[in-house]
Amino acid sequence: WLPDGVNESTLEGSICGVRVELIYCVIGKYQRIGGWDMEKREPKPMKKAVPVGSVYYFKVLDNNVNFKYILEKIHLKSLCKDELGKQGFGLCAVGVSV
Repeated sequence: WLPDGVNESTLEGSICGVRVELIYCVIGKYQRIGGWDMEKREPKPMKKAVPVGSVYYFKVLDNNVNFKYILEKIHLKSLCKDELGKQGFGLCAVGVSV
């Protein structure tokens, strides 16, 4: 349920090179993701994935990182570092709280 690079006990970590702290998240029940491996001609193993529409609210801990840098590194990029990221899962949209 946590993005790669975020520590479950401290809720701090690094996402795409930006140090962050998880403040809160709203996620539903996991979805099972599978598929068919065309090369091996067999089903892919089922994996659990955070459902579409889930929201994570992070505080940026790096004071020297500007918003433009965060947009370039994270906005509309996948936070998944496995094959699910290559399939379009884990996309992130950056916003600002006011």
